[in-house]
Amino acid sequence: MSHQDRHARSVQLNSVDLSKALQWLTRGVDWSAIRMRKEATWTPQWLTWMAILWAWSNEATLGERFLCAQRLIQGQ
Repeated sequence: MSHQDRHARSVQLNSVDLSKALQWLTRGVDWSAIRMRKEATWTPQWLTWMAILWAWSNEATLGERFLCAQRLIQGQ
């Protein structure tokens, strides 16, 4: 196994761990109580996770933070 293969596998595991952490942080939240507009494509849970990742991000701009958080969430 090459060095790159080991790195790729650890990234996948980190993504799984991040997903578990986000689920743990928001466990017990009643998402059904939050009303969204009909045309909204994001869920309240997704918006919350994005906000958490934006706050933790080390990216320089809000746009970069958004793209990084979106990649992480969509990769789950």
